[in-house]
Amino acid sequence: MAKIFTTYCIGIDGCKDGWVVVYCPVSNFSKAKAQYYKKLSQLENDFSEPSIGVIDIPIGLEFDKPNRSCDIEARKFLGKRSSTIFSPPCLDAIYSKSYEEAKKINQMRTGKSISKQSWFLSKKILETKHFVESNTKLSLKEGHPECSFAEYLGAPIIENKKGMRGIFKRLDILNKLNFNLPNLVEMLPKRPRIGIDDLFDATILCWTASRLVNGNSKTFPNTDNTQSKIFIYV
Repeated sequence: MAKIFTTYCIGIDGCKDGWVVVYCPVSNFSKAKAQYYKKLSQLENDFSEPSIGVIDIPIGLEFDKPNRSCDIEARKFLGKRSSTIFSPPCLDAIYSKSYEEAKKINQMRTGKSISKQSWFLSKKILETKHFVESNTKLSLKEGHPECSFAEYLGAPIIENKKGMRGIFKRLDILNKLNFNLPNLVEMLPKRPRIGIDDLFDATILCWTASRLVNGNSKTFPNTDNTQSKIFIYV
């Protein structure tokens, strides 16, 4: 994969009240900064130059398939942690006004129902879809934090990201990458409901964005052996 010339590498993760963003110059993780945004569209105000972001939200939905090929491959990669990859609703279902309606549409289109977790993310999926279709300054790709952590470590992290052991294992990886987590925490406002796992996920996706810029990233499914247009970057 050829190197991409860009200004910032950006990792983005959704939180309860909006979005957590960690960004830095290419591969210069010690200079990373963190920012909270209520709306994804607000990123356009701060990133006026060509930049690349990796976001933990599905980009690209199937119309009539129960599973995306990228999710299938990512689950294989994560093994025992495969449950962290959920199947998003089909394209028509994300426009539903209720969970029950979304389930019926998804069942009709794909032969499979959807979880409440998938449905609850519909608004953020739609927000991301609109951003991708309307934005020209920031190139946005889909990533998955657990896959990125596993790629760095060489194996999936078995411990849950919200538990003590899981928190410290992920913190150790980010420290080794030269991110200054205490500084990033201080840059974020106190009022929005931002979890430590939200910040960790955005931070490791910043690393993934840098890999993408440097031409070192890989995708699920493999871009050399697929006709799919939907990928997860790690």
